[in-house]
Amino acid sequence: MALQSFAEGLWLADGPVLQIAGFGYPTRMAVMSLPAGGRFVWSPVALTPALRQAVGALGPVRPFRASFVWPSPGRRRRVRRCAASATGRWSGW
Repeated sequence: MALQSFAEGLWLADGPVLQIAGFGYPTRMAVMSLPAGGRFVWSPVALTPALRQAVGALGPVRPFRASFVWPSPGRRRRVRRCAASATGRWSGW
């Protein structure tokens, strides 16, 4: 799992192939530069010592909080439950 430069401020790393319902599902993560500095890891794969070192060499990893969810009618209750369990709290719509 080597970190590869894909574009300016964007790196990719292939992860393991997961077997789901009899199909091989490849995984991949992206590391992006943030405008305010630092890096953001999207869809992280299993962290190996080599991958940890490669990402660490790019700079500090920071949280990026700009998530928007636009559920279809009738789905808001399910989204609320998922968001509350992921964050440990829910502030409502």
